[in-house]
Amino acid sequence: MVERDGTDWTGPGGYRWRPPRPPLPQPAAQRRLITEGCAEILRMSDRAEGLVTEAADRLHALVGEGRLEGFGSVVLDYDHHSLTVYWKGTLPDQIEDLLHELRRQVAIHVHEALYSSNELSEEVHRINRLDLPGLGLTSVGPMRDCSGLRVTVGTRDDLARASREIRSRMRMEFAVEPPGQWIPTGHHRRATAGAPDARHTQR
Repeated sequence: MVERDGTDWTGPGGYRWRPPRPPLPQPAAQRRLITEGCAEILRMSDRAEGLVTEAADRLHALVGEGRLEGFGSVVLDYDHHSLTVYWKGTLPDQIEDLLHELRRQVAIHVHEALYSSNELSEEVHRINRLDLPGLGLTSVGPMRDCSGLRVTVGTRDDLARASREIRSRMRMEFAVEPPGQWIPTGHHRRATAGAPDARHTQR
């Protein structure tokens, strides 16, 4: 068969003929292509994480500048390129406007917080000032969804004592977490799916 451009695709004996495939890149070239591809994926991931972090920074800055009541926390989810905002009460207009702007680049979810960041911080400070000699408190901090406090201790004996002696108007979760394993619970909190410590109590 002869194509319109004059190319004869039929070999001797009537067999169809096709030009040979181009040779595959050498192993070193293949490795370079794979490396460049991985680097581009990493660059895209870094850019996405940068947008998420920048959005959280801007939101936190506006809360601080306006001294706005009701702010709970911001949880960063880099895997899904999103933020979850916890707020007690009605969102102020300036926060609504900023979230509308940020949603052009980052997915943002807003949930009602049971307690504000200020309320949680005050209760954390109160518990840290309690006279509990010999009790090995590892950390006291707000739960990610601002529904209460998480208190961690160093041993199981401390766990029983802490759950018995520490009282609060807020819901509290007690867990065993040796020193050096605690992750700070500031406004920049990465969402995690890790299984909770099985040795914990909650009320």
